[in-house]
Amino acid sequence: MKLDKSTWIKIALIIGGAILFFWLLNNLDLLGTLLAAIWSLLFPFILGFILAFLFNLPMRFIEKHLFRGKGGRLRRPLSFILTLVLVLAIIAFVGILLVPQLVDTVSTLVRNMPTYIQHLQEWAQPYLDQLPELEAWLETLNIDWHSLVSQVISFVQNGAANLLSSAVGVATSIVSGVTSFIIGFIFTCYLLLDKEHLSAQLKGLLMAYLPLKRYRTLLSLGRLANRSYSKFVSGQILEAIIVTVIYLVVLSIGGFDYALLIAVLMGFFSIIPLIGVPIGCVLGSFILLMSMGFWRTVVYLIICFIIQQIEGNLIYPRVVGTSVGLPAVWVLVAVSVGGGLAGIFGMLFFIPLFSIVYQLVHRDAYSRLSKKGLTSPVADLPLQKKSRWRRRAPKDKPPPPDKGA
Repeated sequence: MKLDKSTWIKIALIIGGAILFFWLLNNLDLLGTLLAAIWSLLFPFILGFILAFLFNLPMRFIEKHLFRGKGGRLRRPLSFILTLVLVLAIIAFVGILLVPQLVDTVSTLVRNMPTYIQHLQEWAQPYLDQLPELEAWLETLNIDWHSLVSQVISFVQNGAANLLSSAVGVATSIVSGVTSFIIGFIFTCYLLLDKEHLSAQLKGLLMAYLPLKRYRTLLSLGRLANRSYSKFVSGQILEAIIVTVIYLVVLSIGGFDYALLIAVLMGFFSIIPLIGVPIGCVLGSFILLMSMGFWRTVVYLIICFIIQQIEGNLIYPRVVGTSVGLPAVWVLVAVSVGGGLAGIFGMLFFIPLFSIVYQLVHRDAYSRLSKKGLTSPVADLPLQKKSRWRRRAPKDKPPPPDKGA
C-alpha cells in the first residue's frame, strides 16, 4: 500500500516527537534550564497580559459610563489615563496610610512583647494554679525571654549582613524585575489602547488557518473564558471592598485599635476563597490580643463570626456566586485542586476554570439529551423544564396524503 505525503509527514512527526520526549526524560536538568530560560523571556509579556486583563475591567467601566457617546478618538486614551490614576491612587493610599500603620503596629508589638507576655502569664496564672502538673512542666522550660529577643535581633543582623554581602545579586534581581515590569507595562498599553484592532487580527489569523467549525468553537470558548474570569475578578474585588467597609465601620464604632489596618487585612484576605477570612481573623486576633487584651479579642472574634455569616449568606451569593455560576461543592474542589498545585494563585485561577468546564459540560450534556429526546433532572441547568427523566412525546403529525387521490 502506497502512503501519501501527508501520512509520511504524520509518521515523521510522531517519530520525532517520541525521540524528543525520551531525550528530554534523559536530560531533565537541561529541560529545567530550558524552561527557566523560556519563562524569563515570556514573563514580561505574561505580566503585561495579566495587567491588561485587570486594567481592562475599570477602563471598560469608565469608557462605558463616563464617555458614552463622547470623546471621539480621545475616549480610549482618556479612559486608560483615568484607570492609571485610579490604580496609582490605590497604591498611594496603601503606601501613605497603611504601610506606616503596619510598621507602627509591628514595632509596637516587638517593643511591648515582654509586657504582653507578662500580661498573658498573669491572665493564665489562675488557670495554671488549678493545673499544678501543667505549671510544673512550664517551669521546667525555663524560657529566658530577654535571651530569646537577643537571639532574634542577632539573627536579623546576621541576615542583613548576608544580604549586604550579596548586594550584587540583589541589585541584578531588582534591575531584572524593573525591566520586566517596564516591558510588561508597555505591552499592557499596546493591548489596551489597540485591543479591537489586535482582536480583529487574531480572529483573522485563526479564521485563515483553522476550519470554520473549529474557529467558531475556539471563539466561543475564548468568550466564555473572558466572561468567566472578568466576572470572577470584578466580583471578588467588589466583595473585598464591601467587606473592608463593613469591618472598618463596625470596628471604628466599637473603639478597636488598628481598625483601618484590620479592616484592610480582612478585605484583602477575603479575596482568597474559603481560607482567606480565617487567616484574616487570626491575624486580627493576634494584633488585638497584644494591644487590647483577651476579652476584646473575644468580642472581635464574635464580630468576625457575625460578619462572616452575613457575607457568606447575603453578600457572596449575590456579588460573586451568581457571576461564577459554580455550585459550592465544585468551588471546594477547585480551591483544593488549585491550592495543591499552585497555592493561593491556583485557588484564584481554578475557580473560573472549573466554572468554564462546568458550563461546557452542561451545554454538551443538554445537547446530547435533546438529541435523545430527554430532559435533564439537574435543577440548575438553564434550559431544564422537567424534573424527571422521561421520553418526550412525539408531536402529532398529519396523516400522509392518499396516494390514490
